[in-house]
Amino acid sequence: MTNPTNPLLAALEKCRDQFQFYANEHTAAGKLEKAATNQSFADLASTALSSAPAVGEAVKSWEQRCEEDPDHETYLVTPDMIQEKMQAEIDDLRAALAHPTAAVAGEGEAMREAAA
Repeated sequence: MTNPTNPLLAALEKCRDQFQFYANEHTAAGKLEKAATNQSFADLASTALSSAPAVGEAVKSWEQRCEEDPDHETYLVTPDMIQEKMQAEIDDLRAALAHPTAAVAGEGEAMREAAA
């Protein structure tokens, strides 16, 4: 179902559906490597969509995200803490783009540590 209130989610849904279509077409044609590649992108989009905020749900600020982080032990959120959290998410996204199948399996942090 396309999300009419959020153009980014609507675009991601269309991408997921198109990748799934290509995965099915390539599977039917016996092109299993192409099918697997397209399936991995469809799965990646599905995972992203499943973790997207619900319609009407407020997007949390970086400060709120830092305060709710399980590693956060103080009541003071510093600019360095925000920068560190942002960089970790950027690194996870880069790892996911480099290895979409592993990202679907939730291995972003392990890939980031291996790359360091």
